[in-house]
Amino acid sequence: MLNHAVAIDVLDKNRLALLPAPQGVKRERVAEPWELWRILRMSSAAIGRMLLAGIQVPLRQDKLIQTHSEWLIHRSDGWWMAPSPGSRLKRVPKSLPVNRLALVMFHGEQTRISGRFFEQWKDGNSFKHRWIDVCERAGVQDLHYHDLRHTALSWLLEAGVDYAVVQRLAGHKLPGMTEGYLHLWESRLREAVTVLERVTIQKLQAAMKDERCIIQLAKDGHLDRRRAVVGSSWAVEKMMEACKSAEDWCRGTESNCRHQPFQG
Repeated sequence: MLNHAVAIDVLDKNRLALLPAPQGVKRERVAEPWELWRILRMSSAAIGRMLLAGIQVPLRQDKLIQTHSEWLIHRSDGWWMAPSPGSRLKRVPKSLPVNRLALVMFHGEQTRISGRFFEQWKDGNSFKHRWIDVCERAGVQDLHYHDLRHTALSWLLEAGVDYAVVQRLAGHKLPGMTEGYLHLWESRLREAVTVLERVTIQKLQAAMKDERCIIQLAKDGHLDRRRAVVGSSWAVEKMMEACKSAEDWCRGTESNCRHQPFQG
């Protein structure tokens, strides 16, 4: 408002501009695969779906919960999502490709033809409490759901995906890029989400063998009744199916091993 007052000559200058602006601490937490696997094993199917969808489609929490079946569009190269626009500060990509794992997690156990995919939560605030609870029960400390976005983007960079492609997938503004040039990104974005699916499966395959994934029973030998039955989550079953499909494909391939999409 003060800057606007200066612009219309009501004030000669904005004196508050001389004061140092507070700087928040930038959070760059990346989830460990064993942490994700523990959460998957201790969560309900809905939470598990949200976790895996958040890794495959790096949108912000609120936007992912708002994801609507009408946002999905089938093209010649597969499924794409056209989410509702974001704010000036929290930008959202106009369209982004959806890989096979994300599509399965969106629909869940029954294919949804209308409505929101995660309609059990009104918004991010109502989901946040469920996320905190499942992290506590799984023994995972200081992991926000937003950290899954950092995790997905970090895994892409680690896999060698071009930085500009990662930025575009995240919805960040690309300096120097014009709207007329963006159509050239479609194949590169599709390749990026395919890589993300493969990396996710590989990391969770390794996490299954990590001793940190072992969930300790209570002293009486029983799990808390509030906890989901270990390993019974629908999301866990689908994840294990994807891992088995990847192993079968690798055993039958002598070189250039790439996973075969599982049946969802």
